[in-house]
Amino acid sequence: MRCQACKLEVPETRNVTFYQNIGVLIIRFPSSVEGHFCKACIHYLFWKMTLVSLVAGWWGLISLVTNCYFVINNVVQYIPCCFMRAPSGVPDTSPNQPTPHGPAFERIQRHHQDIIVSLEAGEPRSHVCERVGDRAMVPSSEVERYLRAYIDPQ
Repeated sequence: MRCQACKLEVPETRNVTFYQNIGVLIIRFPSSVEGHFCKACIHYLFWKMTLVSLVAGWWGLISLVTNCYFVINNVVQYIPCCFMRAPSGVPDTSPNQPTPHGPAFERIQRHHQDIIVSLEAGEPRSHVCERVGDRAMVPSSEVERYLRAYIDPQ
């Protein structure tokens, strides 16, 4: 099966729908994401969309009502996914740990060849993480996680 978010071939995906709401007094900005996702992407999407809803979703009369449904729906959709198998080569995730792929890893992956060449040329790993992090606009710690997940196992 292929995850629709990260495009990785994974042992298990689930069809989920997560909602997000931003309330601004009389206007609301709802959004949603639906698809077959792997455990890591579900984890990432759940926390991203639910935290935005929890912080910015209550600021309006209609939003107050709809946001309750959105948050409850997200939790109900997320709980069964906690028992899924993680994609191979990707560390299992917990609520306290960021996902090892998603938008940040997609930006890092664009520099994959540069990372390989730099490491093979003997450039210190910390310098590679800093440089790629700056170019990909992600923290160097995310580049380090990318290296552990996708480079080190090879």
